[in-house]
Amino acid sequence: MKTKKNITLTLLTLLVAIPLTACGSNGNKEADNKGELKGEKLKKSEDDVVSERTEVIDGEKMTIKTLKDGTEITLPEGINLDDVEMQGAQ
Repeated sequence: MKTKKNITLTLLTLLVAIPLTACGSNGNKEADNKGELKGEKLKKSEDDVVSERTEVIDGEKMTIKTLKDGTEITLPEGINLDDVEMQGAQ
């Protein structure tokens, strides 16, 4: 009798776990695209920089550059705007 109960509980657990696992995998498809921005590429260069300052953020030296339109961009120290590609968020 005990063995029959154990087998029944095991089968019920599997019957519940398999559909739940399959449904959970559908939500992860969005996570793959989180690093991609769908906005247009920004064409900014070092010529657009009005001012820049260096600050320590989380123990790392960062350069904060202010552009002509008032936008501030934070980059690791030593990286120029000409070296990076930027996209605007929608």
